[in-house]
Amino acid sequence: MFADNVQLPSAWECRQHSTAAGLKNQARPQAPPVKVRTYLDMLRERRSERDLAVLLDSQLKALRAGQLVPVERWLHERAESER
Repeated sequence: MFADNVQLPSAWECRQHSTAAGLKNQARPQAPPVKVRTYLDMLRERRSERDLAVLLDSQLKALRAGQLVPVERWLHERAESER
């Protein structure tokens, strides 16, 4: 209970859960959305777009030349060799 002449705080710590508590039926401030970093985002932080394009081009040439195998085939061969 609060006194009539006191302004109510917008939030306080819950005694049971030690988390922020507030008044019922009152809008809570929304936290800003968290941007999820993808694998591509992390690659772009470490390498330039030009370096990534050169790397992709070399990998595509190796795949077309038969020097690389598709992932499904590689996984199957790896599973067979582990038996």
